[in-house]
Amino acid sequence: MNHPQGRFYESPIPIPQSRQKTGTPLATPVPSSSGSGPMRLLLLVILLAAAPAWAQSYQSVDSIRAAALATVGPDAEAEATLDPGLRMPACPIALQAQPTGTNTVEVACPQPAGWRLFVPLKVRRNQDVLVLRRGISAGETISLADISIEKRDAARIVGAVLADPVAAVGKTARRVLPAGSLLSANDLVTQRLVRRGDTVPLVSRNGGLEVRMSGRALSDAGENERVSVENSSSRRVVQGIVEASGTVVVSR
Repeated sequence: MNHPQGRFYESPIPIPQSRQKTGTPLATPVPSSSGSGPMRLLLLVILLAAAPAWAQSYQSVDSIRAAALATVGPDAEAEATLDPGLRMPACPIALQAQPTGTNTVEVACPQPAGWRLFVPLKVRRNQDVLVLRRGISAGETISLADISIEKRDAARIVGAVLADPVAAVGKTARRVLPAGSLLSANDLVTQRLVRRGDTVPLVSRNGGLEVRMSGRALSDAGENERVSVENSSSRRVVQGIVEASGTVVVSR
């Protein structure tokens, strides 16, 4: 007896229990009025089984971002701009990255059939600066307690700011400096231990022999600076280095 096309019929012969398969089926057929129902079900099972393989065939966006950010130095903060929907073939080996500009990094899969792309970065490079803890008056001497070392965005720093406390401690403020100011070399002058016209002690040393005299300073000078002095006795002009005590040690 011929059955009409497109109809699904159950078998009139019962299947013995001993020959029935046990366990949980991968899918349960749904009765359908069309003969294409089992084929659709088979296609669905194939698609579901293949889905994990498809999901793993692309390089993760996070790994590309990490490769780009790894090129930034420890004294900088950076942010990589990437489309979350980016689809690059998965690379079987480690990605390579190198800067191609101030704010761009090339990330590549170094394979014969690999790929490369350019990742834009927003980079903030930090540098150490000296910052005043309190306001300083003109002519006031800077102490170590007056300053702190902080990191600031280098792109926003104007002028030659100081980073080493040694360059500031003991110096005198050239003008009024408010709290929070970044110290620069132009803000400070060396403390003047010797003023022009001052009578200063002169010392000439030669081995264990030391000769002392007095003289008149011809210019201002601070510690460890060179100054010209006129010998009060001979009127001869000599040069020497100013010590912390204000004594001028004559150069020989």
